[in-house]
Amino acid sequence: MALPGGGPPQPPVGPVRLIGQLFALAALFAWLLAAGLWQWLGDRMGHR
Repeated sequence: MALPGGGPPQPPVGPVRLIGQLFALAALFAWLLAAGLWQWLGDRMGHR
C-alpha cells in the first residue's frame, strides 16, 4: 500500500515516547543525586 505524499506519516507516539524517556532519565539522575547527597550528609553528620 503506497500512501500519497511519499512515505508513511509520522506516528504521534514518537515525541511522547521521547518525553517519557527523558523524564525517566531525569528521575533516575535526580534519585542518584539525592542518594549521594543524603549519604554525604550522613557521613558529615557522623564525623562531626
